[in-house]
Amino acid sequence: MKLFIDADSVMFKAACTQSTKHDTRVVTRKIIEDTIADTFADETYIAIKGKGNFRYDIYSGYKSSRKDRLDDKLKERLNDAHTYLVNDWSAIQSDGMEADDVVSIWSYEAREAEQDFVIAHIDKDINQVPGNHYNYNSKQIYFVDDEVADMNFCTQLLIGDNGDDIPKVKRGYGIKTAQKALAETTYDNRMDTVVDEWQRLYGKGWEKQLNMVGNLIYMKRTWDLEEWNYEDRYTRKANVGKQNGRDTSDTHEERKELHADIPNQGVQGVS
Repeated sequence: MKLFIDADSVMFKAACTQSTKHDTRVVTRKIIEDTIADTFADETYIAIKGKGNFRYDIYSGYKSSRKDRLDDKLKERLNDAHTYLVNDWSAIQSDGMEADDVVSIWSYEAREAEQDFVIAHIDKDINQVPGNHYNYNSKQIYFVDDEVADMNFCTQLLIGDNGDDIPKVKRGYGIKTAQKALAETTYDNRMDTVVDEWQRLYGKGWEKQLNMVGNLIYMKRTWDLEEWNYEDRYTRKANVGKQNGRDTSDTHEERKELHADIPNQGVQGVS
């Protein structure tokens, strides 16, 4: 069993709950050692923050509210925990992206190679990645299948992420509203509902805004930092349809015609 740990949250939890560098290291080590034992891992791979993050280039407001939460002492403990993970645990620094992108890529590589794996984290964003998951807070192991993973991703496309300052489709649009909108959908038509909600509620400029939000939320699958675009969903569906003997090549054009008939009821601003 391969274990992929998103250690950014590990060291942040340790640094926030302890008052010294030494105690922060102790808690960090215990979380990792307990995680390895609980998941019966044969191989452990740890990802942590590196230099740069493409998401800041996409949206200047990304995680902007977090800057006020970090005092100098907390920063010192975080930096020390980071050094400890690199030196003592051979943690991989996620340059250009985030630690959860790295564990996502590792997971897709393992899946392609038909290898058993489990992702250790406490971040809801990673629940868009299919596979075994381990929450080191609750010590719960759970499985996310492809359908649930896609539902989780599409839900976040609508509600954004307050913790990361990612905009939602409309101020006040919450998870219950998103769940109701997506309740009867499947993979084949779920993006249709997402697109309908964005056009109806956001209005002019919804395509650009949706793609921006999608790129902020989307966990990378490959190392080439592929860009997410909602239109790719229709391309993939058309290709699958042809493989299955169904002609769905005009699906996206039909959707664009439908969108053109929907009146602009949206607001320009989002929270």
